[in-house]
Amino acid sequence: MARYRFLADAMLGRTARWLRILGYDTLYGGGLTDDELLYVCASEYRVLLTSDEQLYGRAVRDRVEAVLVRGRSEAEKIAWIAFNLGLKLEINPESSLCPICNSSIKRIDVGEARSKGVPEKVLKWNRDFWVCSGCGKVYWVGSHYRRMKQFLREVSRIIEELHSSSKQLSQSSIPFFSLRESDHSPHSSQ
Repeated sequence: MARYRFLADAMLGRTARWLRILGYDTLYGGGLTDDELLYVCASEYRVLLTSDEQLYGRAVRDRVEAVLVRGRSEAEKIAWIAFNLGLKLEINPESSLCPICNSSIKRIDVGEARSKGVPEKVLKWNRDFWVCSGCGKVYWVGSHYRRMKQFLREVSRIIEELHSSSKQLSQSSIPFFSLRESDHSPHSSQ
């Protein structure tokens, strides 16, 4: 599977966070102009993620790889991207990136977690901790992890629906992604 690097536009901040959790290098371009978004994507070989049809059209004309993201809910947006690019949807703390700053996270021991201010009751029930190499935020598997897994089950369900209706989608008048075959392919090896 190809290893994509993304740049999400201002409308896709939550999407950027989810892709980071899933281990995909994803910049958030909330303060960038359309010209700047296109420049960063072209110069850093990133795939532009946008729900803006005009920006998507410019990206295609400028030969910048892009996905026109569809969906109302966050689960629908992540499913749409994963469906079109063949992304792996797995939360693995060893490969996840910090959802806040996109930096790598590394495993730390309980003592280091304690020194970084993790509450004692969390230390009592957890032995696995990770810290962001950029912003210093500490992570552990808590009750939110169950909700994240439930979210990914919903995303998988939506992807199955997309697969079953893919014939209808392929007949749509608007292309939804534009990638140079030689650079990224959902069917190429990583």
